[in-house]
This record gives sequence, C-alpha cells and structure tokens, in this order.
Amino acid sequence: MCIFRVSLEENIHCHQNSKFIDKEMLSKINKWLDSTLNLEPDNDSQQHTVQLAAAILLIEVSRADYDISKEEQQVIQTTLKKHFSLTDIEATNVLNYALKEHDDYTSSHPFIRLINEEMDIDEKRSLLRGLWEVAYADTKLDKYEEYHIRKIADWLYLSHADFMKIKHQVLEQIGNTE
Repeated sequence: MCIFRVSLEENIHCHQNSKFIDKEMLSKINKWLDSTLNLEPDNDSQQHTVQLAAAILLIEVSRADYDISKEEQQVIQTTLKKHFSLTDIEATNVLNYALKEHDDYTSSHPFIRLINEEMDIDEKRSLLRGLWEVAYADTKLDKYEEYHIRKIADWLYLSHADFMKIKHQVLEQIGNTE
C-alpha cells in the first residue's frame, strides 16, 4: 500500500469555488489521525490521510440521495476495513471522523488528487467496488448515487468499462439483476 501524508508546507487547491484547505485544517486532520489511531510519528501515519480521503468519497456517495442509512454506514466501515486492513475500532474512528468533518469540505478534488497519487489502478478499482456497494447497501440505487460514482470514477481515471463491469459484479454479488 502506498503511503502519503499531506504536506503542511503546501496548500492543496480545491478547484471548486477556488477555496483552499489551509495548513490549520491539514494539521488538525493529521493530528487527529495520529492520536486516534495511536500511531508513532514516522510509522504508517501517512497512510491514514488516504484512508480519510477514501472515507470522504464513500460518504459522498452515501449522502447523494440526502439520506445516509445504517446499512450504508456499515458498508463504508466494511470497505475501509477490507481496503486498508483496519480493525473494527480503526475503521469506526476513521468513519466517525469523516462523517463529522464531511460538511467542512468544499470540494472532493483534494481527496481525489491524493488517491490518484497514492493508489494504483487495482486499489482504485477496489475503491470503486466499495462505492457501488455503498450505493446498493439500502437495496435501491438512486440516480444521484450513480451520478456521483460516475463522476468519481472519471476523476480516478477509471474507464467506463471498469465502471460498468464493477457495477455488474456488485449487482451479481447482492443478487440483483437490474
């Protein structure tokens, strides 16, 4: 797994609304991740910013229909555990922090950039699978959930073939023949 920590030396430009995530916010995120996950300073703490980025995107899909169900939260937690090999407690902590902080973010682009820089194609496909699983967690696919997944897949440079193939794999997995 690739490791990355957002550098406090630079601001990450958010393309939407010309806003910036400032040093204070990045410091707050990194400090929380280190203390909550009980990490040593130079250990695997850099990876946790990528975990937060993935959690934010998963939440983005779950909130697309303006309703985040318990089933969707459970699927997000399961996806975080599988994708990043987290314990139940670590996945819960990342999810809770991402839920709490989600509304403070003005754009998904810094998180997309982080994922593009740090995940390989297979990891991105795995994340896309998680996005589809979240969308189908409540047994109904909302058009806005699909729209957000399509947009995220494009930003992650995943092909339309990957988008459709993974969607159909998830549908088969849950027994839906949509």
